[in-house]
Formats: sequence, structure tokens, C-alpha cells
Amino acid sequence: MRVTVRWALAGAALALAAVATAQSRGVLLSEAVAAGKVRCAVHGLGGSSGDTVRVYVQKTPKAGPAPLVLEIPPGTLLQSDNRTTQAMVVAGVKGRMAGETTYSRASRIELADNAISAYLVEAYCAEFEKANPTRSTRFRMARPDPTLACVLREAASRRLSVRATQAAVWILTDRVSYGKVRGKFPVSVDEWNAAVEVAKACWRSTR
Repeated sequence: MRVTVRWALAGAALALAAVATAQSRGVLLSEAVAAGKVRCAVHGLGGSSGDTVRVYVQKTPKAGPAPLVLEIPPGTLLQSDNRTTQAMVVAGVKGRMAGETTYSRASRIELADNAISAYLVEAYCAEFEKANPTRSTRFRMARPDPTLACVLREAASRRLSVRATQAAVWILTDRVSYGKVRGKFPVSVDEWNAAVEVAKACWRSTR
């Protein structure tokens, strides 16, 4: 009987740990949208690199009354609704919008009720030859790209500048040269060299 009790307690502990882990990880926003638990709209903010995207999210009745924690993983692609405008790649959630230009820091989206919430997202252009997104640009969420996910995580861990991070993305997506990027985007030689190191490391590790 003692053995049975011990196994039961162990099983309960494992179950609770699994629930805690699942809660700590959160649910992918794209999966919650596909399941009909969340409504989502993704808007450009008129920039090409860094804090450039705003996401509006709202729980639906399918989500139930419990709070919902959502994630947008690095490398998630955002496809533009305009063929002439660049797609974007997400680096991560920056925070919950507190006003038009202010936000409170948060790395995940948390929905406690069915009110519409707006979150600021850090993202980078992923198609060098196309036009930058504008405030009228709308995006649809696609699956994460593993190599770009690596680039954005590595860039964050090395504390690359916004310019160097953007350059690293373009090195992978468009195979651009330093001279070509400099004609469009202000990146220094040091930033470019740091971007090349990150791009090469991620290319090797994901191929």
C-alpha cells in the first residue's frame, strides 16, 4: 500500500509539474488563432527594424474563463497583405501597450478577460528588395523559420544593435553584400562583421 501511495503521489507531482511547465511555456498565438480561441490582427507601425509591429488580440468564448498566456516565438514570419511590401520576422514580444507610444514590458501576451489588448512586437524586414511596411500594412502570421529564429536569438544573446540584427536577417534571406546594404540602410563595418558572424553560425547549426 505504501508503494502504491508513493507512486500515486509521484504521479500527481509529475502531473502538476507538467501543467506548470505547459503554463510557463504558454500557447503559440498562431495555434490559439487556428483553434478559434483568439482573434488577432497584426499591423505595421511604419518602420523596418526593431519595434515595428503591433498585435491586437482578444479571447473568444472558446478560450473559456481562465487566463490565457500566448507566445510568438522568434523566427515567426509575418506575410504582408501587399506583394510589394516586405515580409517581417518576429524577434519577440516587447510589451503591452499602455498608450499610443508607451508600453509596459512583457515577453508574452497575457489575456485575463475578453477585452482587446495591444502588444508591441520587435520584428525585422525579411525581403531586402521590397518596400518597407507602413502604418497601413497588415500581416498574417506564418510558421517560424528555424534559421531566422537562431539568428534572432543569437543576436539577442550577443546584444547586437538593431542595425546589426537587421543586417544578419538580410544576409540569410537575400544574400546581400555590405555595399548593397549600405546603399539602403546605415550599418557600420563593426555591426556588419558582427552580423556576418551570427549569420554564419546559425547557417551551420541549422543545416
